[in-house]
Amino acid sequence: NTVDPTEVAVRVADMKRLSVEMHLPLAMFGTITPGQNYVFRAGAPVQRIVEARAEFISRVVEPTSGTFRARFQIDNSDQGLPAGFEIWFQDGE
Repeated sequence: NTVDPTEVAVRVADMKRLSVEMHLPLAMFGTITPGQNYVFRAGAPVQRIVEARAEFISRVVEPTSGTFRARFQIDNSDQGLPAGFEIWFQDGE
């Protein structure tokens, strides 16, 4: 088919929600609740605190690392955040 250059042919990424997947320490197991918001510190170029909602918490603990997998979503509906920046969980905030 011929593609009109003014139309979107393919969307590579939807930047309205950013996904964060982390392996958190076993000491935090049972403290993260799906649907709840948590505080994260974002690295360069964002350099600020951001909130993310817990989407998935694995019930499997990795015995060698003593961690479990958690997935969070950052609302980026204004598309003000880029993809690919580093992020750290802010325990206790």
